[in-house]
Amino acid sequence: MKIHIFLAASLAGAAMACVQPANASAIFTIEQVGGNVVATGDGSFDLTDLTLDGPFNVSAVVLPADSTLLVGAGSAYDIYTTISGPSAFGSGLASFASSASGDYMAFDGDPGQLAVPVGYVPGTEISGSAIWDSTTLLALGITPGIYTYTWGTGPDADSLTLYAGEQPPAVPEPSTITLLGAGLLAAMLLALSKTRNSSPGNPVGVPASRL
Repeated sequence: MKIHIFLAASLAGAAMACVQPANASAIFTIEQVGGNVVATGDGSFDLTDLTLDGPFNVSAVVLPADSTLLVGAGSAYDIYTTISGPSAFGSGLASFASSASGDYMAFDGDPGQLAVPVGYVPGTEISGSAIWDSTTLLALGITPGIYTYTWGTGPDADSLTLYAGEQPPAVPEPSTITLLGAGLLAAMLLALSKTRNSSPGNPVGVPASRL
């Protein structure tokens, strides 16, 4: 009986772990929205294995030929090196955004740089956006696809992903995750109850007192 209880508890724990959201890395998107192109960035960064290369200041811009995307607005941002990833996500040259808002967030796959607001505290969630009016992904020279950039090793490993003309995967709402985990746990407890009320030669789930 103790073995059954231990097994049920172990399975329940494993099931709950399976439905917990993974630690999401930063996500950038750039997509066609009506007659405009909209880019967004959202997430947090681990800077442990990167090297600070000083503050800079430039407006939101996309440069597909050099794998560069900068969203958000502000007075300055810090550049960190070195990240690894695609050296281009298209053939387009520099195109500055018509407008931008939120936090500075940027990456440059060639030569491999990451940009965050000056004084950024690693692990802090930030987000920014930028809009290019009256244009298209094609006109900006962006090749649709999914592009991933990585840095760091071991527990300090981190990454960001650009979804260019692609939709990022949906993340389950916390309430959905809780309900799913509770449902799995209830099913396992029901199975355990049936096992406890059965014996050799006794149909599963029928209490011995009723035989």
